[in-house]
Amino acid sequence: MENKVGDNVPSQKKLDELQAKLAGVLEELQKFLITLHADERAGTAKPHKGAATLAERAYTLATKYEIQVKNVPLEGMKNDLQLASQIRPFESMFALGAQLTADSLLQANSEYYTAFLAYYGALSRAAEHDAALAAELKDIQDEMRNVRKPRSGSPAGGSPPPAP
Repeated sequence: MENKVGDNVPSQKKLDELQAKLAGVLEELQKFLITLHADERAGTAKPHKGAATLAERAYTLATKYEIQVKNVPLEGMKNDLQLASQIRPFESMFALGAQLTADSLLQANSEYYTAFLAYYGALSRAAEHDAALAAELKDIQDEMRNVRKPRSGSPAGGSPPPAP
């Protein structure tokens, strides 16, 4: 069995420090970033590629020719354009962080569960010949019978999985 993540486990102290730093960053970002509801997200205008450049040019021309649109502040457009540009790198960093976290969690869960199944099978076979082990293993076996789905043609909670 390949171990991709379990050999590089940071200390709990290090993880707590990183989590505190990230919480601090998120707290700061929440001062000027927002959360939209699903219906709000669906109703937003989605600029096409290159629209930011066009908006910058429109800002320059509207300023030069003193053009105003009622209820659409020119400085608001400029500020929104600036914010969109400034926070775009955060989106990329958080996407990378989310991917790293999801993939590592998936792999760690897979690795520990695969190892558990191997040990569960070995312990179950050994328990057939050791009453003390059988008594201590009973709660694990009972739980495994509850979570297992029966395979077609076999009773629920059938024999333990074979050792790899």
